[in-house]
Amino acid sequence: MTSWRSCGSGAATVCRCRWSSPSSHAGTASRPASTTARSHSVPTPQTTAGWGLVPFGQRTDIGVLDSFDGGAVVPVPESSEANFAPTLEAAEIPWTTPSTDTAARELAVLWAAEAAGIARTLVTISVEYTRQRQQFGKPIGSFQAVKHILADAHICAEQSDTSALWAAADPARAFEVSVHAIEQAVGVAERAIQVHGGMGFTWEMGLHFYLRHLLTLRDLVSGLTGSHRS
Repeated sequence: MTSWRSCGSGAATVCRCRWSSPSSHAGTASRPASTTARSHSVPTPQTTAGWGLVPFGQRTDIGVLDSFDGGAVVPVPESSEANFAPTLEAAEIPWTTPSTDTAARELAVLWAAEAAGIARTLVTISVEYTRQRQQFGKPIGSFQAVKHILADAHICAEQSDTSALWAAADPARAFEVSVHAIEQAVGVAERAIQVHGGMGFTWEMGLHFYLRHLLTLRDLVSGLTGSHRS
């Protein structure tokens, strides 16, 4: 999973930065001002109007940009955790980060690429499981019905990978194709859970973490798409 901890150029990278607290957000109960990295607030279909989701906003060393265009970093309000996707450690806050079209496209492509990587991982996990899990004296991967599910998962993973590359190469359709890449990865996650049978639905198996992560990425890109529709 993407950690968003490394420094670098581009709007999609979380970097070390100074701390400030603009008066526009004064009076909001927030975490201590020990932030060394920054994230951003994105409107999603699941958040209240005017609110946004902050990837990794639960981390104490993460602040939120109030703008991509020379903006300051503000603290994340307390008690704002959004725990549907634990791997994203997201928070919901009552404002969003205005972003340029270029920055929004970079974020969409980044999340599409992450989804494509998750899809590949899930195909590998599923194939290994069906080689080891036995039923009726033979690996379940030898059964035609399971082979079909795995073949469909592989196709979805290929489409997710291709779509992520396409999104990076075609700025005019970056949002649309990024959403498609993530939707294909969601299809892989659903099939991975299916081939794992009853175990696939359990908390302990952990496959739901991938699915939750992907669904949240889809919401984030959909939010960017709605805000920057051509």
